[in-house]
Amino acid sequence: GSNLMADGILMEAMSVEDSGRSHQYCVYIYNVQPGLSFRYSNGASFYTGIFYDTRSSTVVTDDLKLQTYGMDFSSDTIHKKSCSLYAAVPSGEKASFYGDTSMIAEWPSLGYHLCSCMG
Repeated sequence: GSNLMADGILMEAMSVEDSGRSHQYCVYIYNVQPGLSFRYSNGASFYTGIFYDTRSSTVVTDDLKLQTYGMDFSSDTIHKKSCSLYAAVPSGEKASFYGDTSMIAEWPSLGYHLCSCMG
C-alpha cells in the first residue's frame, strides 16, 4: 500500500531438510505498541495511556483523563467522537481513539487540526 509505516510483518518458514513436512509456520505480527496509537499512512504516533493486561483482560490506564476522539484522515482533523462533522466523514477516512484531555494542546504541534467542537 501507500502507508509510510508498516501495519505489520508477515513471517513464513519451513524446515529445509524435509521441505516443510516437520515444521512450517506462517505468522502475521501486527505493528502495535501498548499505550500508543499509530497513523500508518504518515507514521505519526500519539500516546493514549491505555495498556491491556493480557493476563486478566482488563484495561489499565496511568490515571489520565481519557476521552474518545475521532480522527479524520483526509483533513488531519481531530473531533470529539460525538461531533456531527465527524459523523459525516466516510468510514474509510476516519478512526476513533482514546486520548488524554491534557494532550489536546499538543496535537496541533504534531500536525493535526482541532475541530471547532474541541472548544
